[in-house]
Amino acid sequence: MQTFNWHGLIAGATGTGKTKTLQMITEKLSLNGVPALVMDIKGDLSGISQPGTLNPKIEDRIKLLVKIGNHANALRNCYQFQMSRV
Repeated sequence: MQTFNWHGLIAGATGTGKTKTLQMITEKLSLNGVPALVMDIKGDLSGISQPGTLNPKIEDRIKLLVKIGNHANALRNCYQFQMSRV
């Protein structure tokens, strides 16, 4: 929080995560009691004050990430076991 300046600009090409970045920054500021004035020309942030809801795409992504996480944990455990035998 100490490194934020008074003004900021998020710019980039389509699909680079500008809106998500701005949402995350604004949320962190809000959680720390820092007011933020956010200007969004396209209106992508118009619902930011409302709680989010899950949709099938998000639920599928969560399941995939959990599956990937489980595989990564299994691989890490195998690696650690093998390394403990060396």
